[in-house]
Amino acid sequence: MIKVNGKEYDVKKTDISWGEFTVSCHGKTRKGQAPFISFHLDNNILIGLEFTFSKEMFEESKVNIRVNCDDYLSDITYEDDGGWFSLILEKYNCYITRIDSKTFNVELTISGTDNINLEIIQNVQILNM
Repeated sequence: MIKVNGKEYDVKKTDISWGEFTVSCHGKTRKGQAPFISFHLDNNILIGLEFTFSKEMFEESKVNIRVNCDDYLSDITYEDDGGWFSLILEKYNCYITRIDSKTFNVELTISGTDNINLEIIQNVQILNM
């Protein structure tokens, strides 16, 4: 389920592409592969989540354990017929819960902003880990 400004949209298609990342935080550098998850919705709306939650972190996550991913989200994008913009500077909460060996539940909320209110509660199949 994905809601944009209170309106619920069906997810027509979900794409996952893996890319390399390098991040530095608190004096430590971390490298790896992480997903960019694209949710294609009705009305040509595309929501993108760019993670630095690495492939190894996905593989090592435990079933039914909800993990706060606020620090592992490097971009949140919104695109429609009018163009696109990044929401990463908004206040958000993001969680990932492993459901089974290849299925993860992604939760994201952005509310009370001038740009957009967004709620995502969506299972995602990550087959190419």
